[in-house]
Amino acid sequence: LKSLTYSRKLEKEADTEGLAILTQRKIDPQGFVSLFNHLKESAPSDALPEFLGSHPDTEKRIAYIKEASKGVIITDNDQLKTIFEKKFILFSQSS
Repeated sequence: LKSLTYSRKLEKEADTEGLAILTQRKIDPQGFVSLFNHLKESAPSDALPEFLGSHPDTEKRIAYIKEASKGVIITDNDQLKTIFEKKFILFSQSS
């Protein structure tokens, strides 16, 4: 159980570092929140309680990402938008 707590701390650290990268580059962190919402919806209904899992509770992850995202300044990045659109089109065609 002690190692699981350590693992959850590392996961939270990874989340906050990922969020820091997004905010430093002025990228909208809502995509990060959407990712965790998607993970939550895809998770089996019989998921383990947080204290037995290696990851923080998804709802908690969403909450601390939203809290840390308040007041973040974002800007449009045409280069990233172009890359995303190309990948989205390729993904849509392969599905």
